[in-house]
Amino acid sequence: CIARRIEDPVLRTLDEAGNLASQGHFTQARELLENVSTPRGALALELLLAQGELEMAERAGDLAARAFFQARDLEPHDARALTGLSRIALSIGENQDALRLAMDAVRAQPASALAAATLAIVGERLEHPEAFSAWRAAVNLAPDDVGMVTGLGLAAAARGEYHYAICAFDRARAYGDDFGAEFHVTLGWLLLADGRRHDAALEARHAQALEPENESARELYDATQTRKVE
Repeated sequence: CIARRIEDPVLRTLDEAGNLASQGHFTQARELLENVSTPRGALALELLLAQGELEMAERAGDLAARAFFQARDLEPHDARALTGLSRIALSIGENQDALRLAMDAVRAQPASALAAATLAIVGERLEHPEAFSAWRAAVNLAPDDVGMVTGLGLAAAARGEYHYAICAFDRARAYGDDFGAEFHVTLGWLLLADGRRHDAALEARHAQALEPENESARELYDATQTRKVE
């Protein structure tokens, strides 16, 4: 595999816009993207995808759909454009269209964790039998993604497969430990449901150390103490 470094102002602008959007500064992020001179090739695709995600974050569905449609026209086999359209369809209640687009994304890029996770989310909404398998595929493709691991954990818990979910969380820890309080809270509830009360209490304390005012962490810790009294 040979990689070639590309120096382009558009890349820096996309990165800066992404940072602004992650901090909730959507207006500034949009202004940055609107002022980018129209690039070609792969950068044009990245710009359209970034604009679509930004409009989605601001709940501007029509504008987001337009950007994702343009991205799909530019690169029909890019899973990101298809998953963006799938999420929009799901948000407006077009569930079958959402499922079709999510499946198209998986077929277009079987190794895309985003495509697998989107299929899992849509599948859960429709109670599709392959939803859990999609979660497993997503986590196998991106074992360090907290959102996907949490999605798998909740899906496994709904099936009573607590040990499987806990293993996914433990594997994620091999990639680092800066996952935030909610990671530890979710894992703690899974441990508690699996009968591992002491381990659950440790996760609750860890979450409280990260966010002392986290209500979910306090509820989890209280639950571990209640179980102890019982």
